[in-house]
Amino acid sequence: MRHYTSSYWLGLRRKIVATAEKGSPEIKERLANVLVKLGSAQAKHGTLVELLLSFPMFYSAAEIRGDKSAQEQYSSSLAFTSTLVHLNLGISSFAWPIRSLVIDSTRLATKNEVAFYQLFTDEAMPAELLQLLRK
Repeated sequence: MRHYTSSYWLGLRRKIVATAEKGSPEIKERLANVLVKLGSAQAKHGTLVELLLSFPMFYSAAEIRGDKSAQEQYSSSLAFTSTLVHLNLGISSFAWPIRSLVIDSTRLATKNEVAFYQLFTDEAMPAELLQLLRK
């Protein structure tokens, strides 16, 4: 059995680039809209992995549209999310000493993994990311 989770984006990216290079302006706009919808569907689950996978889609849509400002915003959100992933690796063995904190943190981690890991960083969540998570 082949594992496609790491390679599906690469295959999709090749098709996106080919369409963006050869497509008409209307096709490019449709492609950008599809990427935004796909990224939004991916991001709304609130997990770090899904959020990380959504940013390349948003970035590609902004790139196709030539929107440099949006590209910078998605880059900063991706950097913040990457920071949370590194925290995840360090916190995975962390245990709260008080039972009520364990219960509260478990509920928060289940409801919104991004918010849970943000508890362990001093970095502010980018406004674009907050807006995305609220949708």
